Amino acid sequence: MNRPVKKRKLRYGVTLVELSIVIAISVIVILGVGIVLADSAHSWQKMYERANGQVETDTSVALKTFNAIVRRAISTNFLLDAGGRWVEVYYSSSVDLALADRYARFYYTGDPNGQVNVEYGQRNPKQTLATQTLCNNVSSCVFKKSGKSILMILTLSRGSLTLTTASSAFLHNRQ
Repeated sequence: MNRPVKKRKLRYGVTLVELSIVIAISVIVILGVGIVLADSAHSWQKMYERANGQVETDTSVALKTFNAIVRRAISTNFLLDAGGRWVEVYYSSSVDLALADRYARFYYTGDPNGQVNVEYGQRNPKQTLATQTLCNNVSSCVFKKSGKSILMILTLSRGSLTLTTASSAFLHNRQ
């Protein structure tokens, strides 16, 4: 005798175990993506601050001003501090003048959060015309003579960011 075969009802859907596994895998993937995004956002912000921060701006202004003035100065007559804390160069106020009638004195104040300043003046009689602060947050600045050029080694610090740059500018060959 043949018994009728019971037909099983087909159930559609997922079991609780399958659902738990899918949720666990999804959480792991979402956490991984979140960590990558958070790290890339942090790295981007650090690079943005480094590229556009005050330390970089101050360094750029100091180096450009130093180069522009020293390149106009005469090579035969300048003063350099023995400790390298300041340098005084002489230049002409006009390209038509043969003699240097002006001076520029770059100096480091020496504090841990010091400044690099430049003092502009008239040479004879010696008179200061203006003083400009080139950069702040200077932890060290040294001026050296190197052949017919003057070297400025500048270190700026702000928080955890420290930036050291060097600039060498050739003095003019005329007397």
